[in-house]
Amino acid sequence: MKRYKIYIFRCILAIGITVFIFSCNKFLEAVPDTSKVIPATLDDLEAMLWDGYGLNGGASGLIEMGTDDFYLKQSVFEGLEVFSQQVYTWDRGLDITNANINQHWGSTYKKVLTANVVLDKLKSIRSDDQAKAKRLEGEALFIRSLAFFQFSQIFMDTFDPATENEGPGIPLKLSSDINEKVFRSTVAQTYQRIIEDLNTAKDLLPTQVEYKTRPALPAVEGLLAKVYLIMGNFKMAEESAEKSLAYYSYLSDYNKLNSSLAQPFKTLNDEIVYFAYTGSTDMLISYTTNVDSTLINLYEQDDLRRKFFFEFSTDGSATFKGWYSGINNCPFLGINTSENYLIKAECLVRRAAYQEAKNELKTLLKNRYSLGKVAFIDEVSSELLLPFILEERRKELLFRGARWSDLRRLNREGKFQTTLWREAIVNGEKKRISLVPNDKRYIYPIPLPVIELTGVVQNER
Repeated sequence: MKRYKIYIFRCILAIGITVFIFSCNKFLEAVPDTSKVIPATLDDLEAMLWDGYGLNGGASGLIEMGTDDFYLKQSVFEGLEVFSQQVYTWDRGLDITNANINQHWGSTYKKVLTANVVLDKLKSIRSDDQAKAKRLEGEALFIRSLAFFQFSQIFMDTFDPATENEGPGIPLKLSSDINEKVFRSTVAQTYQRIIEDLNTAKDLLPTQVEYKTRPALPAVEGLLAKVYLIMGNFKMAEESAEKSLAYYSYLSDYNKLNSSLAQPFKTLNDEIVYFAYTGSTDMLISYTTNVDSTLINLYEQDDLRRKFFFEFSTDGSATFKGWYSGINNCPFLGINTSENYLIKAECLVRRAAYQEAKNELKTLLKNRYSLGKVAFIDEVSSELLLPFILEERRKELLFRGARWSDLRRLNREGKFQTTLWREAIVNGEKKRISLVPNDKRYIYPIPLPVIELTGVVQNER
């Protein structure tokens, strides 16, 4: 155990230094200093994968910061740094400079670099414990895939089933080789890599693990379900969600939980399949962030999530308290059972299996509504069932990294397009700002230092 702790400390320190100091000459080509760490055994590699904060936390909060689920009072807006104000107003001139690069780029690519070191070292380490070697390979592939997926929702266009998806994707760093030249893949290549690596991981990982900070088959299938849903491949999304639920399907009954707690959900709650969460969100999402009133009104009085998710003030406004990660102001970005039920229900509707979709909804919502209050699901018409499910996604997955992706993918479907609005006084001028469907501002700019060091193509705003 002592040896484990030493390696954990040394690995975390070396990786953190190399990734977070971007004054080095090559972005994405900085790797842990193996001359100091020297991972030479499977135990050493496993120690690298025990970096709970570095691998499970620290993801960019940009995936939540541009949604329509919250608003800021002017006094709060004025107290933010310029970068956060620009994010909030969807500013075309947004510039992710050195001040924010670690938070929104470096911390996620740290996961990629850690995974690549493990994958590369596994090729040279000789061990009789092949089962452990396979498991570590599967974990590293999952970690890298999740990191790529998170970046795909922020720094590249969404997948469009009607096109070849040849637009710029993300840089796919697949090796710890410092001499490897980094290029931007296409959108299609990004998703192809994620899917291929996850399919490989399925043959390497166990059906369950002791700790939810480590991936197993339910997490792999759950991530595949999310990926396929965004791609519009509803057949494969349904299959993956169903497989994930076959491995693990537990739902918490909100009738049996305490909604009066300041933080109603514990870290690693029982619905979580794989634990992941954002880092800081520049205080853009915090105690002083108000939830949009239109969203609040979607929750009926019998909907227990109204009590679990929101703290109401005397002026009628509400702030969010239902942090699924169990960590205040840190949205959950992992895999969970309730999202799998909603993915499966949506896919069933899209192939006209209406009653089956209702059954999935009942399974979920009987754990979210007061006892005996879900019979209304039977009265939802076939024509309204898909909009109903999409609304339930918004209500259930609030601040869980889903809304931004849903807006992007549903903007491809005319009847579900949404125009977002925000109001703020900027430089003394009151402005009402809009974000229209398929606007280029749905793709964040790559940090300027990355562009300067690598020459990769910048996103248009």
